[in-house]
Amino acid sequence: MARTEIRIVDATCDACAEAEQTAQAVDVLRIGHEVYDLCKPHLDKFAGYFADLFKKAHQRQEQTQDTRPACVVTGNIPGYSAAEARAAVEGLGYRITGHVDEHTVRIVCGERPAPHKVRLAEENDTPCLDATRPKAFARSIAAGRLDGDDPLPQVRHKLTAADVANSSH
Repeated sequence: MARTEIRIVDATCDACAEAEQTAQAVDVLRIGHEVYDLCKPHLDKFAGYFADLFKKAHQRQEQTQDTRPACVVTGNIPGYSAAEARAAVEGLGYRITGHVDEHTVRIVCGERPAPHKVRLAEENDTPCLDATRPKAFARSIAAGRLDGDDPLPQVRHKLTAADVANSSH
């Protein structure tokens, strides 16, 4: 149920009263259950605090958005563990993502890449680095960039139980 706020005309600014001064309150600041009567200068000061607080929160949110180019690493990269391969690509300034979309700038395909990632890379015309070529991945890392426009690998799609049942008939 809505309440009507009753304004008292001769309220004293609570912030001024703390400093043993008097000034007529012009507005009310309500934070949770606390209510503060404020004069115009203190009202402006608190408004500035809140504006700065929300601006800083907005700036922090913008800073957390990762603007590095997206790269997908899929399959086993010869000579590297999965964590080492991802770290090497991130070290070049890429952001590792788990999916391929229109924002992905490169897919690195090792041995047995995920078929759905290869299919999405094909649909999105994502350039490929074939890491199964001898030393291709290591040379790219050493050069400081993921070069190459290799063809996407041909992958076998995983057989489902339905596929197996249909093939035995």
